[in-house]
Amino acid sequence: NDFSRKFDLRIQYNTRVQNISYYYIDPEFNVTMNSRKYMKDHPQYLANDTKLPFRYIFSDGNRAFYTCGLLLIATGLSRPYMPENIFNSEGLLISYDSMSLDPELYEGKTLLILGKGNSGFETADHLKDVAASIHMASTSRVALSWQTHYVGDVRAINTGFIDTYQLKSLNTILDSSFDSIGFEKCFSNRICLYYIDPDTFQKHTITNQDHPSFLFYDVVITCLGFQFDFEVFHGSIKPNPASNEGGLKKFPLIDQKYMAIPGMYMLGPLAHSLDYKKSAGGFIHGFRYTTRALSRMLEWEHHSVLWPSVNLSYNNLLNHVIKRVNEMSGYQMFGVLGEVLLLDHASKTMEHLEEFPVNLIHKLEETTGHLLKQRSILIITLEFGANFSFPGADTLREDRAKGAYAEDAWESNFLHPVFYYY
Repeated sequence: NDFSRKFDLRIQYNTRVQNISYYYIDPEFNVTMNSRKYMKDHPQYLANDTKLPFRYIFSDGNRAFYTCGLLLIATGLSRPYMPENIFNSEGLLISYDSMSLDPELYEGKTLLILGKGNSGFETADHLKDVAASIHMASTSRVALSWQTHYVGDVRAINTGFIDTYQLKSLNTILDSSFDSIGFEKCFSNRICLYYIDPDTFQKHTITNQDHPSFLFYDVVITCLGFQFDFEVFHGSIKPNPASNEGGLKKFPLIDQKYMAIPGMYMLGPLAHSLDYKKSAGGFIHGFRYTTRALSRMLEWEHHSVLWPSVNLSYNNLLNHVIKRVNEMSGYQMFGVLGEVLLLDHASKTMEHLEEFPVNLIHKLEETTGHLLKQRSILIITLEFGANFSFPGADTLREDRAKGAYAEDAWESNFLHPVFYYY
């Protein structure tokens, strides 16, 4: 594209990276693959990854090998997610990423959609006018984005199906546990659910007597989201998941500098574990800012380029702050990226750093190159009001709009600037 041609970028398309590993280079220039043990025995490299004595190595499908000192991974959540406790018996489940969009294939059929996120509701909306009935099911309740203020929750454009449920069509939304659930062919070649008894390990088909909400289905579609492909790594350096439970297990574990292990950084949606269910880091309008933040930190760490800043006098403070509050990335990355002003009261001057990760404020000097020099710190973020954003919240209630006057600003519910002074 125009961008890659302008900057003469070396991009290799249609290439599948696999078997990512690394080797270290010891003082004698001997090479070994036992990198994790070496890092454990040499903790100084964990503290200062600008002197890492190793290089990453990986291959592609054509048996070519590549090496690099720093590895930035921006592959997104590329694999369909399937919980381990759901058994896809006989391959009966259809995945959201591969299902046919032809409505005629679903006409007059009973459908079960696993998952109640945007992909699940998008699928239900697409098929609700042709299917005989649709059940949506997952373990958690529906989270609507206008209640949670999290853009990854169900958006209004996908909620037409809720009308058919609430206004008494033959459609249903279920909150059900799916521990040890499987699927098999049963009556009239339809699909039945079964569960595995945790005590006897016996298989039991679920009937209407066991769970009156469930039927026998013609089609079962999984809309359970996507996850990071952990399988591209050699076992010795495979990143850990951000959590062993919940939605966070779809993401790699990283620190506040977007680093999974020394020298390996996660970009874009892969860095979303830091603000999952809180801000917009998993989406383009959010991760365009977190990616730039990582770029600025790497510029300082490896090329001694300071984080961009502007120097101003106190006379310009008010106008400058008002301007930035109306332009800052915080309206997307609220509570995550903020404006940092270093205030020198003696000279009545300030230095302004834009869009800095506020959870790294204690490492400001080492991540930006800017010295505090006894200066005070003013941090500006954008945040929603306390107890205003959660599933089921009434965000249209009568007293939703507060803080219209300066003396009541602390009561604001909607996105508003918050100042922290140190």
